[in-house]
Amino acid sequence: MNTNNSVSISNIGAALVTESDGSSFERLPLQTQLFPYLQKASEGMTLREISNWLKTNHKVDLSPATISRALNSPELHLSRFAEAILPMIRRVALAVSTSPEALMFGYADQNDQLSKLEYIRSTFQPSCEGDADHQADLENLTEIWENLPKEGRGALECYLRPHLREQDEPAPDELDQDDEN
Repeated sequence: MNTNNSVSISNIGAALVTESDGSSFERLPLQTQLFPYLQKASEGMTLREISNWLKTNHKVDLSPATISRALNSPELHLSRFAEAILPMIRRVALAVSTSPEALMFGYADQNDQLSKLEYIRSTFQPSCEGDADHQADLENLTEIWENLPKEGRGALECYLRPHLREQDEPAPDELDQDDEN
């Protein structure tokens, strides 16, 4: 380690954690953030109509060519979308003591009417300082997920489920047992 460096490891680590706390979703290109909506809208509107609507109603400037390129690369945009919300999913699931898969695809009632995510959002009560961050993650995740078109959620499920099923990393005592063998 270079001891002449005026920046300490703890400062670097703190800055890294601060950067990781932000939502990577907002850093995605706009066509990726809007991809599930663009896909659904393209079923009933031309790309020029979508572009004009975005500009007129929301001052969002996406050209028909940009929208076309996005729609011609669904795997790219869906995988980026999924990767961007995965950290939020994992943080919220850990905070509410549920599996990430159950959080996103489970239901809170027997009639499959109320998603587990929406149920947790409506009942989550912050009890300590760290919970405020989890509350913000929960709000952001719910806003992103619940507003998606049904088809968009279905398409994203294919990209999310394999990552949500991954087994958690082994606990430190499990690592010690592996070293002894």
